[in-house]
Amino acid sequence: MNSLENAVIYDLENKIMAGDGLSNVTYEGVVEGYFRADTLSERLREKFNRYKQLVKKRGLSDDEYEEIMGLELYLEEIPDYLSIGISAEYQKLKLEFRNREEHR
Repeated sequence: MNSLENAVIYDLENKIMAGDGLSNVTYEGVVEGYFRADTLSERLREKFNRYKQLVKKRGLSDDEYEEIMGLELYLEEIPDYLSIGISAEYQKLKLEFRNREEHR
């Protein structure tokens, strides 16, 4: 949004128009602030929370390693613009997990 000088957003369902000051607002800010919608689906949040739980665990089973690999495939496909915070935390957790596993 911040690349458009005269952007206007209209929520057809709730009949809300937003136009002033959008050039300084991020996509996530518009979605959450103007329309009170969460940019992350509940499913994504559950998968990310499960990933966090698994990569912090010691003594993983083969099934848990397999689950981590599946979750990584899913989480890698999430565009950064949907949640920069989640994406950054995911990359950090992934790196920490890889480093820990290499030193086992």
